[in-house]
Amino acid sequence: MTNDQVKRAIDRGTGALGSDNYEDVQYEGYGPGGAAVLVEALTDNRHRTVPEIRQIFDKNGGNLGASGSVAWQFTRKAVVRVPSQGTNEDELMMAALDAGAEDVERADDVFVLRGPVECLAGLQQAVASMKLIPVSSRHEYLPTNFTPVTTEAARSVVALLEALEENDDVQKVHTNAEFPDGFEG
Repeated sequence: MTNDQVKRAIDRGTGALGSDNYEDVQYEGYGPGGAAVLVEALTDNRHRTVPEIRQIFDKNGGNLGASGSVAWQFTRKAVVRVPSQGTNEDELMMAALDAGAEDVERADDVFVLRGPVECLAGLQQAVASMKLIPVSSRHEYLPTNFTPVTTEAARSVVALLEALEENDDVQKVHTNAEFPDGFEG
Protein backbone atom coordinates (compact mmCIF):
# COMPACT_ATOMS: atom_id res chain seq x y z
CA MET A 1 0.00 0.00 0.00
CA THR A 2 1.16 3.50 -0.71
CA ASN A 3 1.37 6.13 2.01
CA ASP A 4 -1.69 7.87 0.53
CA GLN A 5 -3.72 4.65 0.77
CA VAL A 6 -2.65 4.12 4.38
CA LYS A 7 -3.58 7.71 5.27
CA ARG A 8 -6.99 7.38 3.58
CA ALA A 9 -7.64 4.09 5.36
CA ILE A 10 -6.77 5.68 8.71
CA ASP A 11 -8.94 8.70 7.92
CA ARG A 12 -11.84 6.41 7.00
CA GLY A 13 -11.45 4.40 10.19
CA THR A 14 -11.29 7.45 12.43
CA GLY A 15 -14.14 9.25 10.70
CA ALA A 16 -11.91 12.11 9.58
CA LEU A 17 -13.39 11.94 6.09
CA GLY A 18 -16.87 12.82 7.29
CA SER A 19 -19.94 10.88 8.24
CA ASP A 20 -19.94 8.51 5.26
CA ASN A 21 -20.92 4.94 5.97
CA TYR A 22 -18.20 2.52 4.98
CA GLU A 23 -18.70 -1.18 4.67
CA ASP A 24 -16.40 -4.14 4.35
CA VAL A 25 -16.94 -6.05 1.13
CA GLN A 26 -15.27 -8.98 -0.58
CA TYR A 27 -14.83 -9.52 -4.26
CA GLU A 28 -13.93 -12.86 -5.73
CA GLY A 29 -12.60 -13.86 -9.08
CA TYR A 30 -10.09 -15.77 -11.10
CA GLY A 31 -6.82 -14.51 -12.44
CA PRO A 32 -4.64 -15.72 -15.29
CA GLY A 33 -3.89 -19.44 -15.16
CA GLY A 34 -7.04 -20.11 -13.10
CA ALA A 35 -5.65 -18.72 -9.84
CA ALA A 36 -8.31 -17.76 -7.30
CA VAL A 37 -8.23 -14.13 -6.11
CA LEU A 38 -10.00 -12.85 -3.00
CA VAL A 39 -10.18 -9.06 -2.54
CA GLU A 40 -11.03 -7.36 0.76
CA ALA A 41 -12.26 -3.79 0.35
CA LEU A 42 -13.67 -0.95 2.41
CA THR A 43 -16.05 1.21 0.43
CA ASP A 44 -18.62 3.94 0.85
CA ASN A 45 -20.16 3.15 -2.54
CA ARG A 46 -20.47 -0.42 -3.83
CA HIS A 47 -21.89 0.87 -7.12
CA ARG A 48 -18.60 2.66 -7.80
CA THR A 49 -16.28 -0.03 -6.48
CA VAL A 50 -17.70 -3.07 -8.29
CA PRO A 51 -17.13 -1.69 -11.81
CA GLU A 52 -13.63 -0.54 -10.84
CA ILE A 53 -12.70 -4.00 -9.54
CA ARG A 54 -14.31 -5.69 -12.57
CA GLN A 55 -12.33 -3.44 -14.91
CA ILE A 56 -9.06 -4.27 -13.14
CA PHE A 57 -9.78 -8.00 -13.49
CA ASP A 58 -10.73 -7.59 -17.17
CA LYS A 59 -7.66 -5.50 -18.08
CA ASN A 60 -5.32 -7.99 -16.41
CA GLY A 61 -6.56 -11.26 -17.86
CA GLY A 62 -8.91 -12.27 -15.06
CA ASN A 63 -12.61 -12.21 -14.41
CA LEU A 64 -14.70 -11.15 -11.45
CA GLY A 65 -16.82 -14.00 -10.12
CA ALA A 66 -19.99 -14.30 -8.11
CA SER A 67 -20.02 -14.22 -4.33
CA GLY A 68 -18.81 -17.59 -3.05
CA SER A 69 -17.04 -18.53 -6.27
CA VAL A 70 -13.55 -18.63 -4.71
CA ALA A 71 -13.99 -17.90 -0.99
CA TRP A 72 -14.37 -21.62 -0.29
CA GLN A 73 -10.72 -22.02 -1.32
CA PHE A 74 -9.52 -19.86 1.60
CA THR A 75 -9.61 -20.15 5.39
CA ARG A 76 -9.46 -17.13 7.67
CA LYS A 77 -6.73 -17.51 10.29
CA ALA A 78 -4.93 -15.49 12.96
CA VAL A 79 -1.36 -14.91 11.72
CA VAL A 80 1.48 -13.40 13.75
CA ARG A 81 4.97 -12.93 12.33
CA VAL A 82 7.97 -12.34 14.61
CA PRO A 83 11.63 -11.85 13.71
CA SER A 84 13.61 -15.07 13.92
CA GLN A 85 16.90 -13.43 14.81
CA GLY A 86 17.51 -13.73 18.54
CA THR A 87 14.32 -15.72 19.11
CA ASN A 88 14.41 -19.11 20.82
CA GLU A 89 12.38 -21.33 18.52
CA ASP A 90 11.47 -23.92 21.17
CA GLU A 91 10.27 -21.30 23.67
CA LEU A 92 8.29 -19.51 20.98
CA MET A 93 6.71 -22.76 19.82
CA MET A 94 5.66 -23.73 23.35
CA ALA A 95 4.21 -20.28 24.08
CA ALA A 96 2.39 -20.19 20.73
CA LEU A 97 0.93 -23.68 21.12
CA ASP A 98 -0.24 -22.83 24.65
CA ALA A 99 -1.95 -19.73 23.18
CA GLY A 100 -3.84 -21.82 20.61
CA ALA A 101 -1.54 -21.82 17.59
CA GLU A 102 -2.05 -24.65 15.13
CA ASP A 103 1.20 -24.11 13.27
CA VAL A 104 4.58 -22.45 13.82
CA GLU A 105 7.05 -22.31 10.95
CA ARG A 106 10.18 -20.48 9.99
CA ALA A 107 9.92 -18.52 6.75
CA ASP A 108 13.05 -16.64 5.73
CA ASP A 109 13.84 -14.24 8.59
CA VAL A 110 10.57 -14.60 10.53
CA PHE A 111 8.61 -17.18 12.48
CA VAL A 112 4.99 -17.44 11.34
CA LEU A 113 2.42 -18.41 13.96
CA ARG A 114 -1.01 -19.48 12.66
CA GLY A 115 -4.16 -20.38 14.52
CA PRO A 116 -7.93 -20.00 14.66
CA VAL A 117 -9.29 -16.47 14.26
CA GLU A 118 -10.27 -16.26 17.92
CA CYS A 119 -6.72 -16.89 19.18
CA LEU A 120 -5.16 -13.72 17.69
CA ALA A 121 -5.14 -11.87 21.03
CA GLY A 122 -3.66 -14.92 22.78
CA LEU A 123 -0.89 -15.19 20.19
CA GLN A 124 -0.15 -11.48 20.56
CA GLN A 125 0.06 -11.87 24.35
CA ALA A 126 2.33 -14.92 24.04
CA VAL A 127 4.70 -12.97 21.79
CA ALA A 128 4.61 -9.93 24.11
CA SER A 129 5.35 -12.11 27.14
CA MET A 130 8.58 -13.16 25.42
CA LYS A 131 9.41 -9.46 24.90
CA LEU A 132 9.19 -9.87 21.12
CA ILE A 133 7.82 -7.25 18.77
CA PRO A 134 5.75 -8.74 15.93
CA VAL A 135 6.48 -7.79 12.34
CA SER A 136 2.76 -8.20 11.66
CA SER A 137 -0.28 -9.45 13.54
CA ARG A 138 -3.64 -9.78 11.81
CA HIS A 139 -6.31 -12.00 10.35
CA GLU A 140 -5.50 -13.36 6.90
CA TYR A 141 -7.19 -15.52 4.32
CA LEU A 142 -4.93 -18.48 3.61
CA PRO A 143 -5.44 -20.76 0.61
CA THR A 144 -6.61 -24.29 1.39
CA ASN A 145 -5.18 -25.50 -1.93
CA PHE A 146 -2.87 -23.98 -4.50
CA THR A 147 -3.15 -23.56 -8.26
CA PRO A 148 0.19 -23.91 -10.06
CA VAL A 149 0.72 -21.24 -12.72
CA THR A 150 3.26 -20.99 -15.52
CA THR A 151 5.93 -18.30 -15.51
CA GLU A 152 3.97 -16.29 -18.09
CA ALA A 153 0.73 -16.60 -16.11
CA ALA A 154 2.63 -15.75 -12.90
CA ARG A 155 3.69 -12.40 -14.37
CA SER A 156 0.07 -11.65 -15.27
CA VAL A 157 -1.14 -12.70 -11.82
CA VAL A 158 1.38 -10.37 -10.18
CA ALA A 159 0.24 -7.52 -12.47
CA LEU A 160 -3.39 -8.21 -11.51
CA LEU A 161 -2.59 -8.27 -7.78
CA GLU A 162 -0.60 -5.03 -8.01
CA ALA A 163 -3.37 -3.29 -9.97
CA LEU A 164 -5.95 -4.39 -7.39
CA GLU A 165 -3.78 -3.17 -4.50
CA GLU A 166 -3.52 0.27 -6.15
CA ASN A 167 -7.29 0.75 -5.91
CA ASP A 168 -8.14 3.13 -3.06
CA ASP A 169 -10.90 0.90 -1.67
CA VAL A 170 -8.87 -2.32 -1.63
CA GLN A 171 -7.43 -3.26 1.74
CA LYS A 172 -5.95 -6.75 1.09
CA VAL A 173 -5.63 -9.13 -1.83
CA HIS A 174 -5.18 -12.90 -1.49
CA THR A 175 -4.45 -15.55 -4.11
CA ASN A 176 -3.93 -19.28 -4.24
CA ALA A 177 -1.47 -19.02 -7.14
CA GLU A 178 1.54 -21.29 -6.73
CA PHE A 179 4.40 -19.52 -8.50
CA PRO A 180 7.15 -21.49 -10.26
CA ASP A 181 10.38 -22.13 -8.35
CA GLY A 182 12.75 -19.23 -8.69
CA PHE A 183 10.05 -16.88 -9.98
CA GLU A 184 10.89 -13.23 -9.30
CA GLY A 185 7.78 -11.14 -9.98
